Parts: sequence; structure tokens; C-alpha cells
Amino acid sequence: MRKYDLVKDKVDSRDLMYGKRHVVESEILPKKIDLREKCSPVVDQGQLGSCTANAIVSGLREFMLLNDNRNHFERLSRLFLYWWERDLEGSVYRDSGASLRDGMKVLKNEGVCLEASWPYDIKTFENSPTEKELEEAKNYTISGYQRIKSIDEIKHALLIEHLVVFGITVYESFETVKTDGIVPVPKEGEKELGGHALCIVGYDDNFNNGSFIVRNSWGDSWGDKGYCYIPYSMFEYLMDIWTVKLGA
Repeated sequence: MRKYDLVKDKVDSRDLMYGKRHVVESEILPKKIDLREKCSPVVDQGQLGSCTANAIVSGLREFMLLNDNRNHFERLSRLFLYWWERDLEGSVYRDSGASLRDGMKVLKNEGVCLEASWPYDIKTFENSPTEKELEEAKNYTISGYQRIKSIDEIKHALLIEHLVVFGITVYESFETVKTDGIVPVPKEGEKELGGHALCIVGYDDNFNNGSFIVRNSWGDSWGDKGYCYIPYSMFEYLMDIWTVKLGA
């Protein structure tokens, strides 16, 4: 069984709100956006509660890096971000999971080093970053991050090619996702398994009555080549939705 160790964000009135910085007009939003072809290959987090680091690093930040320079792309270190997340939360020596806000905060303040410097070997997740890795990470930061509160805000962020990371309350049916990638709406009385972080890379208003195109971190043999489709009707199950600040 996979780990569902997402830590829910604490309430913080200092959060920058996407809707206060962007005028989101529903009528300008296209019916479909799909940025999968611009993403790096899907990864597998394995038996480590690092879903936030996987969504933020291999999803959001590698997308930015890949599209800044498609001719020279290097993978970024998920374990570096996961270590810093746990450092902020006082759980460095435990596989405790982490919150998405802390992950975005680390990406802004510390950045992330290259995967070649700190490979994804889960046996090393307790290691501390070296001076070389700390210095290297400064090259891969973001200028800021914003909280998203609506479906239209998600669509608008994707329109300007900013991927969106989010948490979701996971129920047993999530583990039944087949190769069509469709995530079923939980049934009444279904067992809750925990929280999980993923990355939205697109949407389609006409697929399954409207769905987000979502990148998971369970390898490319899961779902539809590593991706799944979460219907808009499940928006109430989503939490802690973030994207990078414009110009990042």
C-alpha cells in the first residue's frame, strides 16, 4: 500500500492569493489545456512519504526548467526539498510527510539542487545537504508562490503555463484507478486513507463532465502513463492549491 502522508497547511493570513493578483474571466478560458508534452518524465516516489517534494520538484519546477531550455535539461533533487520541508516542520529524522506550503517556501528560499548531486535513493532521506548542494540549489528557486481557491483560477494558471500543485483527501477507490486514468468519485461510507499531493498539468471541460489532467508520482505504469483525470465534481476533496508567482 502506498503512503498518504500529506500534512495539511496551517491557516496563514499572509498567504498571497492568486485571485487578488489576476483578473480571471471565465469566458477567455479555453475548453482544454494539456501540458503533458512539456513535462519531464513521470517519477516514482516509492515507499517514502515525499509526495509534496515529488509534485513540486519533478512536476512544477522541472516543468519550468525544461521550458526555459529544452536543449539542456537536468533532473532536480526531490530528496533535497523533502529534507528542507521536514527541517521546517521539526521532523528531519522521520519520514513524516510534509505540507505543500512548506515545500513552496523551501523552493523560494533555498531552491533545489540537481538530482545528480543528491539522487533519489530513499535510504539517504535522513542525510543533510552538503555545502555544494546548498550552493547549487540557489540556481533553481522561484520568486514567490500563490494560493488558488477556485477551478477558474486553476485554469487561468495553466493558461499562462504555470502548473498547479495541490493536496487531495484520498479514499480507497483511488487505488482502483485503471489504465484509463479516471479517478472515481468516493462513495458514501468509503474508507479515508489520508492525504496525497499531485500536480495539475491541464484540464478538459468535455472529458467525463469536466476533469483536471493530473500528474502522479507513482511511475508511468500507473493510471494513464502516470497521469490521471480528477473530475471537477471532486473539487471539494482538494486542498492547499498552489502555483508560482507570475514572473517566477
